Amino acid sequence: MKRQEKGRLGEKLAQLHLEKMGYVIIGNNYRSPDGEIDIIARKDSVLVFIEVRSKSTLDLGTAAESITSTKRQRLIKTALSYIAEHNEAGDARFDFISVWLGYGSPSFEIIENAFSEDPC
Repeated sequence: MKRQEKGRLGEKLAQLHLEKMGYVIIGNNYRSPDGEIDIIARKDSVLVFIEVRSKSTLDLGTAAESITSTKRQRLIKTALSYIAEHNEAGDARFDFISVWLGYGSPSFEIIENAFSEDPC
């Protein structure tokens, strides 16, 4: 499976898993000049920006290890663009979901409030 196909599959599976966990999906693949946010959702009254990472091998480390400080800063800037564009107010956070696409059924690891920066 090509990298792009794996990414799309991982995002689709992540969205289904998140919905089962009570997240209400309000957007996918939001783009700004600063970057892209894979999934935007609400969980309870909190606006959640979600980064999805799909892996089928650990050759280059875990999915969580692939979120660099540069990527975090781009996510924050992109979230701020979304908030301004959609006149959002209130609590917001960044969640991370790792989708393991190895052998067998996919498995998931969710890290809520994955880093402490609040975009609001």
